[in-house]
Amino acid sequence: MPRIALPIYRGPNPVTAQIGYSLNASRILARVALKTLSAWTSYGLGIVDTGATVSLFPARMWRGADYRIIGDVQVGGVIPLEACRVRAKLARIPCVLSDGTTVLGPFSIHAYLAESDEVPLLLGVSDLIENGTLLVSMAQNTATFEC
Repeated sequence: MPRIALPIYRGPNPVTAQIGYSLNASRILARVALKTLSAWTSYGLGIVDTGATVSLFPARMWRGADYRIIGDVQVGGVIPLEACRVRAKLARIPCVLSDGTTVLGPFSIHAYLAESDEVPLLLGVSDLIENGTLLVSMAQNTATFEC
């Protein structure tokens, strides 16, 4: 099975830094490109989010991509307040993942296409992580994805 290496980012946690407390934040990242009508977009760096059912793309990433809209939605995070939600479109969109050497895909995934750039690029479980094997060892600072 083809496999890509996923970088792990470790850095200060900005929330705990607000109170002068040092706590590391760790994120597993992946490089993703979207299909356009004639080629692929440049790669964007996204957060692999096993807690997200559906992937989320900021507007700068998906504008110009080839996608099929399913419907308009409001998406939000841990705070279920209307003021904390972002307008988006639920869509099907083709994407590939790469580590700079190997390319996985294309995958046709469900994704929220945010109407704003003020959201992170999140790679969720549906149609992507659920179709492969994500192996992570934080102790060894390694992560891979294969399918």
